[in-house]
Amino acid sequence: MGKPAKLNEAGVRTQKNSYAAKISEHLRKEKCPICAHIAQSLDFYFRWFEIEYCNSPPTLFALAAGGFCSRHLPRIEHLGPELSGTYRYITAVRREALAGLLDELRRKLNKRRIDGQRRWHDFLWRSKSIDIHEVLTRYQGQPEPCPACRNEAEARKVAADAMAAFLASETGHREYQAAPKLCWQHLIETMETAKVGHPETVLFLAECHAAQLESLEREFDEYFRKLDYRYAGEPQGEEQTAWQKAFRFFTRE
Repeated sequence: MGKPAKLNEAGVRTQKNSYAAKISEHLRKEKCPICAHIAQSLDFYFRWFEIEYCNSPPTLFALAAGGFCSRHLPRIEHLGPELSGTYRYITAVRREALAGLLDELRRKLNKRRIDGQRRWHDFLWRSKSIDIHEVLTRYQGQPEPCPACRNEAEARKVAADAMAAFLASETGHREYQAAPKLCWQHLIETMETAKVGHPETVLFLAECHAAQLESLEREFDEYFRKLDYRYAGEPQGEEQTAWQKAFRFFTRE
């Protein structure tokens, strides 16, 4: 199969418009657009993992060479016995690798007998003829990254590129200024993405979120002022939810 055809100019424009529409939708829903895109991408990946990927050769190879990280592993646990084929393959691959390691260690150890006794301490730590670290490293290899983490990284890059392009337009500026919803981490990533081609976007984002944080600080000041018994009877307002706004901003969704 050949390489996929590149999008023509109309196709690129349609794709950008599609991303822009999704970003606008996320902003209206008061969500970080990049967090939302990553979450949707992961949901899509795990939905197809359940339907098809769990038994596909590329996925089996990747899982046998590395596997899911502890953060993403719970996303497949509900599949229960349906994972039997997947983990049967992983078990066979790793059993074979361990058997090869065991054979090599036994061969090397048999060359290392003194007075008919195996000196384990000498074998493991002092032997110059047996480099156990080299043997273990060779059999361990370089673990494959978690496939879900890889999906997440790809989705993050796509979303950051789309966000930078969205903010390069006057419409994007206006919409975002009315609802600055990037979380802290993805704000920094978008600024990094935009710094080469759109330095004015970096300035815009910095100004926009500096104003947001100043407003948040004022709300915190008001919250703590009303903790004073002298002002405790005053009506409560936006300051009561300042911690929630800060929590959402500094924590990825």
